[in-house]
Amino acid sequence: MKRSHRELKAWQQATQLVASIYSTTATFPQHEQFGLISQLRRAAVSVPANIAEGFARNGSKEKNCCISSALRVAHYRNWIHW
Repeated sequence: MKRSHRELKAWQQATQLVASIYSTTATFPQHEQFGLISQLRRAAVSVPANIAEGFARNGSKEKNCCISSALRVAHYRNWIHW
């Protein structure tokens, strides 16, 4: 039976990150709605999305590309010292 990306610990942690980012940014000032809040939320959502996309790819080169994208966004998150 084929495994699902939902079984990956990295994907599970990434979805927890999304929930955390959404709840934290809900407390930000309203004037950041279309700036920082939007940017953080889009970046957070892209991590599990890239992991899921990479998991669905057939070739290891394609998988590595998607996983690399997820890692870049995760490093960005660490850069802002969340």
